[in-house]
Amino acid sequence: MPGLTGLSQVVSGAHHDAPEESREAAVDLEAPLVKPLAQADVGVTFSVAYLFAGPERKNDIRSFLQAWTDGFKDIELKMREIDTVRGDAPDHDLSAPELQEAFIHDVKCAKYDATISTPPCNTFSRVLYANKKRPPPCRSKLYPWGFPWLRGANLRRTNKGNDLTRFNIDVLDA
Repeated sequence: MPGLTGLSQVVSGAHHDAPEESREAAVDLEAPLVKPLAQADVGVTFSVAYLFAGPERKNDIRSFLQAWTDGFKDIELKMREIDTVRGDAPDHDLSAPELQEAFIHDVKCAKYDATISTPPCNTFSRVLYANKKRPPPCRSKLYPWGFPWLRGANLRRTNKGNDLTRFNIDVLDA
């Protein structure tokens, strides 16, 4: 089945802190950790978590993945899209330590076949530079963790974005 070869090429054993020579030696693309969907048993569920999904849009990641899985017999997409614009805060507020811990546990226990995560757009988006509407930009290439002169609400918003980005890094490391 076209388009599935990448799923079987899972990198194992490479650690991001290792020297480049040892990282290369640790990669074994011939010994995948997961069975590719193309060879999966009938009735497979492809489970995806998407952090900071934003509002539902016509051509969002879910629509792409749904069209992709619809092209295969008996593969069902199960997707959890997490964002405060998508639902009640207790289930979607990734700044809550309990939700962060539960999600990292789920990732470590392989609850999801794939996890998609992006930085929270309310402080990392270039759109903030597009006009003079509020909120103003709070970071730049020179100050990726926030302008040193920020105070008050803008500092709190930036710090929350930084905390959520650190959570993103923890998810990638899980």
